Amino acid sequence: MNYNKEAIEHLTKFIKGDKEALDWLIKNNLKELELLYYALKGYDGALKELVSKKYFEVAAFANAVTGNTSAFNWLVKNKKYEWVATIRTIKKKKDAALWLMQHKLDHYFYLANAIRSELIIENEGDFLGMIAGWLKKIIRGPYSK
Repeated sequence: MNYNKEAIEHLTKFIKGDKEALDWLIKNNLKELELLYYALKGYDGALKELVSKKYFEVAAFANAVTGNTSAFNWLVKNKKYEWVATIRTIKKKKDAALWLMQHKLDHYFYLANAIRSELIIENEGDFLGMIAGWLKKIIRGPYSK
């Protein structure tokens, strides 16, 4: 599914903590983008719901962001280049960020930056990652792990 600029901009705002952006996503029948947020935070229930509702592209993106090579390859094979470039931008690949900008997909560039700065905090073995993991266990979203 192709998402318009406004949908990606609202997802980015939601990732940054804007609850009105979540309301907009739900009002515009984009519940899968809310589920994406929770899947990126590591909630298995959200990922399972994405798959059960056949949002395979969004589920593959969530899996690929967390390092699942098969999911990344699925996105490439299915020509979901905006998601592929977003993942590569999250991983600080400058050529991917340039590709997004050249194709007037700057909203995906900003999404990548939001995901990297707001969600990808938890690296196993580092002190901040441990704290983030503890906080996640204390503050649960609507989807259980």
